[in-house]
Amino acid sequence: MFLADKKFILASALLLIAGQIYSNSSIADLEAIWWLDMVMHFLGGLLTASLFLNFSAEYFNLLPNGNRYANFLFIVSFVMLIGVLWEFYEYSTNYFLQTLELSLTDTLSDLFFDLVGGILGGVTYLFSQRSI
Repeated sequence: MFLADKKFILASALLLIAGQIYSNSSIADLEAIWWLDMVMHFLGGLLTASLFLNFSAEYFNLLPNGNRYANFLFIVSFVMLIGVLWEFYEYSTNYFLQTLELSLTDTLSDLFFDLVGGILGGVTYLFSQRSI
């Protein structure tokens, strides 16, 4: 499965890091590229699903259940856990450092795109596990 492939994980991680560096730089015109946050959260959800599948398969065996759909829910739930923890991090950063301008709309949008990326990762898992 390509999601558990180390090259895919590395490429996704590098893309996310580059996007984060760009969005935090002084040259970024975030008004012009308002959609960058959505793409970053979508890719973050997909990368989280990918990392979860890779680590669970190689090290932890977290998906021993033979039920593919239960495993799908487990993958998506893990992605959402990480997404919620990230939003707590953003809120804490804003509360203590006053660096971000956060709104409920931004938070819900971030969680939605984390969910969509996680669902895509879960669907990819389902297709890789179907019997031919």
